[in-house]
Amino acid sequence: MKGLILSLSILTTCLFGESSGKITFLDRQGTSLNGKLPVGGSELIVRLDDAELSGQGFVDVLVTSTIDTDGEQIKLPEISAGIFQGMVQLNFHPFRIIEDEEAYNAEVNAEFLALKAANGDEDDETLKARANDLVYKGYHEQALTRSGMPTYSEDQTSKNGVLDFISGDLIEAVYIDNVGNTHRDNARDITVSGYVEGTWLSDSTYIVTGDVYVDYNDTLTIEPGVVVKFNGNYGLYVYGSLFANGAVGDSIIFEPNDMTTPNNGMWKGIKLLYSSSSWPSKIELSYFRTSYGGNNSWPYGAVAVSNK
Repeated sequence: MKGLILSLSILTTCLFGESSGKITFLDRQGTSLNGKLPVGGSELIVRLDDAELSGQGFVDVLVTSTIDTDGEQIKLPEISAGIFQGMVQLNFHPFRIIEDEEAYNAEVNAEFLALKAANGDEDDETLKARANDLVYKGYHEQALTRSGMPTYSEDQTSKNGVLDFISGDLIEAVYIDNVGNTHRDNARDITVSGYVEGTWLSDSTYIVTGDVYVDYNDTLTIEPGVVVKFNGNYGLYVYGSLFANGAVGDSIIFEPNDMTTPNNGMWKGIKLLYSSSSWPSKIELSYFRTSYGGNNSWPYGAVAVSNK
């Protein structure tokens, strides 16, 4: 996945003293994250241990990211002698091909009416499908410009004390102690969304937190035993090639992330879309299972094929 690195830099300087300092990411229970950002988290606790700074009161923290280039100034208060701890608010930007369902439906309806006026002899269902197809292609082209490492306007990433990030990002804490030694901790977002390619490895779990798509001329291979969990109303859109071949007793599973109260339409489904002589592709699906996918958004169904 095309990801980006978020860096959280803590800069302090002391003139005297031995090497000191440790920086750690914690969850709300005070447990180290051990390199994994909790799914759906809206905050991140940062703890700094440095006896050389005892009595200082607080430490300034600069939080920056590629999509939040101005950065956020955070103060870690001293909660006990030489121990500083504070919270960074997180703002996750999910990737969605259709970001505004109401606006999309309005465009489809307008396109349908235009087609009906020009092709009055064709039935409504055919014209509606064509309208969806035309509008959706436009939305997909716009989505391509937001894939991988999107940029956001200043009003979306204002200097408000909140760290913006997307799926797969590495959030890193860097602390330089009084003698210049660098101490680090990091936590990677373990979710996926946006542009994907390559291989999802056997017996792994992938949590989807935004629409996922395989672009033209690219390939996603999903190995046996993979579990794909959709943490919201998102879908897997395949414009390129998909090889998802499970095995007897080791199926590939697509299901909602939260199965406490399952119901139909909890995620959008797998959409296999648009091939041509200019954009050839191949699809293989075997020994797989979908649960509670598909909804009223075009193209319909838990597994849908259109112009593939």
